[in-house]
Amino acid sequence: MGRLRFLFLLLLFALPQNITLHANGPPDVMAGAAVLMDVGSGKVLFEHNAHETLFPAGITRVMTALVALDHLCPDDVIVVGAEIFNVPAGVFRAGHQQGEHITVRNVLRGLLLRSGNDSGAVLALHTVQAERGRTGIPYASAERIFSGMMNDRARALGATRTNFVNPNGLHNESHVTTAHDMALIARAFMEHPVLAGIVADREFIGNSLDGVADPPTGVRTQDYVWLNNNELLPVARLPTYTQWASRRVVRRKRGTMW
Repeated sequence: MGRLRFLFLLLLFALPQNITLHANGPPDVMAGAAVLMDVGSGKVLFEHNAHETLFPAGITRVMTALVALDHLCPDDVIVVGAEIFNVPAGVFRAGHQQGEHITVRNVLRGLLLRSGNDSGAVLALHTVQAERGRTGIPYASAERIFSGMMNDRARALGATRTNFVNPNGLHNESHVTTAHDMALIARAFMEHPVLAGIVADREFIGNSLDGVADPPTGVRTQDYVWLNNNELLPVARLPTYTQWASRRVVRRKRGTMW
């Protein structure tokens, strides 16, 4: 079983709705699995090994963000705790510090722009605390509960061959999905205006409490510089299909979508 290696969505959201595409044959796909889906209708336009079970790795964060915003408001201020120490060494981090005050929106930026595994841990714990209405939940328990919430959300979207066991995509033999399932999840992601807005930004340069109308004083905050490494971003903003298609139409990604 390999890692999911394909940009499975986000190819048609900038196109006019009445466009007709013509091709002499199926595209030459290097990835092990592929899905091209019309975001508006959900229609699958092309697929290759779409239901093969694979490891999602970092694109797990797409579902993490969706579930977090089912229970948290983007402008909520949360305090980072010891949950960040549950992320192993050597993986991508946004750089959160224990005791830092930060908005949910900015934790999402760390998750999606910086691919922060520590951001995933912060969102998982605080989402479970909000859903259960209490604090003091051990991180191991919160991660298990949050994974169940992710799986429930996946089933509701029709992603029936997916199983999540953590919020980051760190390797686990039981942490699996398919290209088709991830296309369904990513479609829901792009329909959320907050999430779609975050991944459309080229960068975030600011403070952890940026966006708070009346920020608390005397609390720990942090400044960040996060750049968006989504290589399709400049292409997606082109105004016409001719210009858009003359660039790279398909991008292969290993593990992470943004």
